[in-house]
Amino acid sequence: QFNSLSFNEEAFEYTQLNKLITNDHIEAVNLIKNRTSLKPNLIGFHGQTILHMPEKKISIQLGDGALLSNETKIKVVSDFRNNDIENGGQGAPLAPIYHKTILKEIKTKLPSCMINIGGVTNLTYYDGKNLIGFDTGPGNGLIDWYMNKKLRLPFDKGGVMAFSGSSNKKILNEIMDSQFFKSLPPKSIDKLSLKKMLEELNIFNIEIQDAISTITEITITS
Repeated sequence: QFNSLSFNEEAFEYTQLNKLITNDHIEAVNLIKNRTSLKPNLIGFHGQTILHMPEKKISIQLGDGALLSNETKIKVVSDFRNNDIENGGQGAPLAPIYHKTILKEIKTKLPSCMINIGGVTNLTYYDGKNLIGFDTGPGNGLIDWYMNKKLRLPFDKGGVMAFSGSSNKKILNEIMDSQFFKSLPPKSIDKLSLKKMLEELNIFNIEIQDAISTITEITITS
C-alpha cells in the first residue's frame, strides 16, 4: 500500500502503524485483565498481516511482541509465521492447532473440519491423528477491497450489494480456473492476491452490484 511513498516515509509509516496496532492489543489485554478474574501467564501474538508472499518466503506482520510484553507484564510468544517459513512451511494458516484444541474441547465426532473466514478463508481437518490446514481462497478481503476502491465503504454491510446483483460467470470461472485452486495443500494465499487478476478481467467495468456479487460467489465457491 506504500507505493507512492519514499523509503523514509514508508519506514516512518510502518513504525507508526506497528506501534498503533500494538497499543490496541495492550489496551485489549489490560481490559480483559481488569474486567475478569483471568490472570494470563502467556500471550500468543501473531500480529496483523500486511504482506504475504509464500512463494518468495516473505510474510510481514504489524505488531511488536516485546512492547506488548513490557506493557502488560506478560510473556509473549510471537513471530510464528517467519519461524514456520524458516522450517519449510508457508507461514499460514496459523489456526489449525487452535482449531484442534477446540475440536477436542467440544468433543466433536472425528474426522471433522473447521472453516475460519477472515480476510482469507482457511480450513482445518483433524481426524484424531492427522492435522491438515490450508487456505482455501479469499474470505472478506476481496469484497472489502472492492467496496473501498469503488464506493469508499469498508464492507458490504448485510450483503446488500451482493444480493442485489448477478454473478458474472465468465469472471467466476476464470478465477476458479487459476493455479491456486488447482494446487494441493500445503498452500496459502494473500487476501488481495487475486486482485490483479480481477482487474485484468475488467471487474471495474461491470455494474457495481454485479461485481460485488461475483466476488462474493468466488469467495463462496472457493
